[in-house]
Amino acid sequence: MKVNVIKQHKRKSSLTLISLLVISAILIFCFSSHANAKKKLVPAIVVNVAVVKQANVTASVSAIGSLIAPNKSTISPEVSGYIKAIYFHNGEVVSANQKLVQLDSAKTAAKVMSDKAALQATKLKYQQAQQLAAHHDISKQNLASFTPPLIESQALLKQDEATLNHETLRAPFAGKLSAKTISVGDYVAAGKPIVTLVDTQHLQVDYTVSENDLGKVKLGQRITIETNAFPGQTFYGTVNYIAPSIDPTSRTLALQAVVMNQSNKLIPGLFVKITQDMQKQQQAILIPEQSVNASFQRHFVYRIVGQKAIATTVTLGQRYKGYVVVLKGLQKNDKIVIAGKQKLHDGARIKIDKPNTKPNTKNQHA
Repeated sequence: MKVNVIKQHKRKSSLTLISLLVISAILIFCFSSHANAKKKLVPAIVVNVAVVKQANVTASVSAIGSLIAPNKSTISPEVSGYIKAIYFHNGEVVSANQKLVQLDSAKTAAKVMSDKAALQATKLKYQQAQQLAAHHDISKQNLASFTPPLIESQALLKQDEATLNHETLRAPFAGKLSAKTISVGDYVAAGKPIVTLVDTQHLQVDYTVSENDLGKVKLGQRITIETNAFPGQTFYGTVNYIAPSIDPTSRTLALQAVVMNQSNKLIPGLFVKITQDMQKQQQAILIPEQSVNASFQRHFVYRIVGQKAIATTVTLGQRYKGYVVVLKGLQKNDKIVIAGKQKLHDGARIKIDKPNTKPNTKNQHA
């Protein structure tokens, strides 16, 4: 009897254990199903994408500088005198050799006339002496004595003609004048500044680039100039000088470029932003700047693989007007996220909203 009781007890215990295991399995299955169901309920993140393209780009370097006028002259008289007439207005644009100021030249003009008459008389005496010498009426020594007066008369005439010419001040080249500092009737000493003439149509800009760009810069390369004085407008120049050495302090290379300013909008001293076109890069990988994310010591984009966004590290090159060159990390026709990336994480499910195939395949500058 006692043995039967023990057997029945063992049977009940086994049944109880089996029941507990079955219940546990059911509970685990329910919790697992609930968790999987919750995972399936996570919505996909809506994003906009762009298809990575290849495009020809031109590498460039940016710098800042100031415009200067290589042709600038302070007009001053070479002789002293009273101002008789002024032929220009403040700020006037003048042509080369245009008359600007006339000094009183009455006395000098009279001297020139007297010099011409004296020279004519001296020439006549010399010619008469030549005729006498030809007939042996005077010696060669006597003929030679007529030469110094002739040379002296010629020199005096040239000197007074030069003085007369200097009493008329002319523009040495075409340009724009500053405000005058004299009036009619003023006495001006030789060398006194009267007005400044600036050639504003042929300007020059001085700037520097990093020594790392030495192998890329070439004479004749084009530069693009922008200034806050004329927002939205672009001006152009050409590199005409590259320094023969690197500045040992700043580790920069000095450059100069000529700037054609036919519109006369630009003026010397104006602060400008410079972009210099350098080497062309064929079929570079180009993506919109807004697709790039930055984290500690790396840049990455979200590349679309299936229905997931995969964080992909990229090596970037130069930037230009909203685009950036990718040197490593992406290939042509890859799809990348350009909008909606704020909520993304590596491996996140995505839903494409509006496909975008930018950038285009036309030549770009980088």
